[in-house]
Amino acid sequence: MVSQGECPLRYRIADLVIDVGLRSVRRGTSDIYLPKLSFDLFIALLAAAPNIVSNDELARSVWKGVLVSPESVTQRVKLLRDALGDDPGAPRYIVGLRRQGYRILPDTTVELAGLGPVPPLNGSAGHESASGSPESKSAFVGFGSIALLFAAVSLAGALAYLAIYSTRRTIHGPAQTGSPPSAAIPASSSLPPDSTAGDPLPPPHSVAVLPFLDMSEKKDQEYFSDGLTEELIDRLARVVHLKVIARTSSFQFKGKSEDVRSIAAKLGVANILEGSVRKSGTSLRITAQLIQASDGTYLWSHSYDERVTDLFKIQKNISEKVAQELESTLTADSSTSAKTPILDAYEALQKGNYFWQRNQTGDEERALAFYREATRRDPDYARAWAAVGYVYVSLGVGGSIAVSEARSKSMAALHRALSIDPGSAQAHGVMGKIYRDIDWDWKAAKEAFDRAASLEPNGGWGEDSGYLNWILTGDLDEQIVTLRQRLRRDPLDANILFDLGVAYRAEQRYQESADNFERALELNPRIAGGKSEYAATLLLLGQPEKALAAAQSDPDKSSRLSILPCVYWKLGRKAESSAALKELEADAAKSAYNIAGMYTCRGDKDRAFEWLERACRERQSGPSNTKFDPFLLDLHSDSRFRPLLVKLNLAD
Repeated sequence: MVSQGECPLRYRIADLVIDVGLRSVRRGTSDIYLPKLSFDLFIALLAAAPNIVSNDELARSVWKGVLVSPESVTQRVKLLRDALGDDPGAPRYIVGLRRQGYRILPDTTVELAGLGPVPPLNGSAGHESASGSPESKSAFVGFGSIALLFAAVSLAGALAYLAIYSTRRTIHGPAQTGSPPSAAIPASSSLPPDSTAGDPLPPPHSVAVLPFLDMSEKKDQEYFSDGLTEELIDRLARVVHLKVIARTSSFQFKGKSEDVRSIAAKLGVANILEGSVRKSGTSLRITAQLIQASDGTYLWSHSYDERVTDLFKIQKNISEKVAQELESTLTADSSTSAKTPILDAYEALQKGNYFWQRNQTGDEERALAFYREATRRDPDYARAWAAVGYVYVSLGVGGSIAVSEARSKSMAALHRALSIDPGSAQAHGVMGKIYRDIDWDWKAAKEAFDRAASLEPNGGWGEDSGYLNWILTGDLDEQIVTLRQRLRRDPLDANILFDLGVAYRAEQRYQESADNFERALELNPRIAGGKSEYAATLLLLGQPEKALAAAQSDPDKSSRLSILPCVYWKLGRKAESSAALKELEADAAKSAYNIAGMYTCRGDKDRAFEWLERACRERQSGPSNTKFDPFLLDLHSDSRFRPLLVKLNLAD
C-alpha cells in the first residue's frame, strides 16, 4: 500500500491547484507562495472538505505538539486568505462560521498525480442545508481518511509515486553579506531553488551591474571604480519594473574573466552592464556597455571623457540610458532630497565603503575614519553622517567600544543626517538597529525599519522589519518571505542563506535550516560562524558526530566554542565539554548568551539563568532570541523565564 506521505496528491478548488507533494499552490501559470504553517492549514481544511474544522482541531493538526491560542489560528487563517486574495466578506475559498470554525467553500476535487479526479470522500462538497445555512457538522477528516483512499488505489498510487520523482522537488531556501571575491561560485544547478539563477527565460527587464574595472595607470582607484558600480546599482534599483541584482552577487565576479552568458545564467538576468574607469588627476574616462546575454549583442555602449567633477552627471546619464534601452523608466523620486555632495567628500565616503565591504581586521575603524573625513569635507553630507552612525552601532554591538558610547555617538550622527535629509532611508534603518540591538525597544525598531522600507523599497535598510515582527509576535513568516525576496535580487549572497538557516531553525524546521546553511557554506566556506551555526542545527537533528566535524572545521575559535560544549556533552565526552565551556567563559564579555545556551544543553538551569541575566545586564548581543532559541526551550517551564522576558520587553 502507498502511504499518504509517498503518494502525490493534488486538490483543485475554483481556480487553484494545490499539490501536496510539491507543497505548491498555483493559479493558472502563477505560483502563490504560502509559508509552511499557512500551507499546512490550507491542506487541513482541504482534507476535511466539505466539513467544518474547529479552531481546536486546526491547532492540533497544524501546530502539532505546540500549545497555541485561538487568536493564533485566526491570524493564520487571515494570512492564508491574504495570500490567496480571499475576502472574508465575500469569500471565494474559505468561509468562517461563528463559534464553529472554518471550511472550504467551493467544490473540491481530489486527484492522484497522473490519474485525474477521484470520487469525493464525503459526498458533494460545500452544499448548504435546506435551511440555507452551511452544514454545521464538525468532522475533521484529515489525512487519515485520505489514507483509506490510497489503500483503494494502491497500484495506481505506486505508479504516481514513481512519476512524482520525474519532476523537480522544490525546497524553499533563504541567507547574509560580504562573500569574499575568491568564494567559489557554484553552477546554476546548485544555486538556491528560490533564486532565479539558471531559469531558462530570465525576465527581459533584468540586469546585473558587474564591477567596473580600474584601468588607472597605478591601479590605485579600485575604491573609485567599486563606488561607481555601487552607485549605478543603487540608481537602477529605483527603475520601475526593472530587476537589478544586488551588490554582493554582482561582486562575486570581480576579477573573473567569465563569459557574460554564464554570469547572466547564474544571476538569473537577461542583460549585463559592465565597464571600466580610468582616473588621472582631474581627468576621468568611463566606458560602459549594456550587453544582451543571450547572444552577446551590445544594446548600448558609450565612452565618457570628462573631468572628475562631472562624475555625478555621468552616473545619471548611464542609468538613464540603461533604463531607456530596457524600456523602463526612472521613478520620479529616483533622486533623493539630499544635495549633490562635494566631490572630495564623496571620494572619502567611497574609500570608507571600500573598507567597510572588505571587512578585514581593523577595517571598521578605517571605514569610520574616512566617513568622518567625508563629514569634515562636507558637513551637510547626510549619507556620510548616516555611515558614521552605522559604524558606531557595529563597534558597540561587537564589543569594541562601550555600548553607551556607541549609542550616544551613533544617535548624534543620525540626528545630524536626518536634519539634513529627513528622507534618508539609511539613517532611519540604522536608528532601527539602535532600538533593536541596544535599547531592545522592538516596536520603535519596527517603526524605524518600516519607515526605511517605505523610503527605499529596494534599498535594504528596512529588511529587518520581518525579524522584528518575529520578535514581537513569534511569527517568522514575514522574515522568511523577506529573505526569499532578497535572495531573488541577490542569489549569490551567502549571508541571506545564512539568515534563512537561522530563521528555519527558530521555527524548528531543522532540515530546511541545515539545507540553507549547506548552501551558504557552498557559496562562501569562510562565512563568519557558518560552520558552527550549521553544527548547531545538525545537533538539533540528532547528528552529533557530524556536528562535531562541522564545528571543529570552523576557523573562528569563539564560534567553535559557542557550540562545542554542547556537542561534546551529547557525545558523552563530558570532560571535553567542561574544558570547552571553561574556554568559552574566558570570553564572557561577549559570550554570556552563548554560555547560557551551553549550560541549558548540559541541564544546569541555574547557571543558564545566571548567564542570561548577565547578558541582559551588560546589553550583550543574543538575548533578543531568548524566546525562540531552540537551545533554551528547556527553560520555558521554569518560573524564572517569564520575568526574564519582561526585562527584555518580550513578555507579551
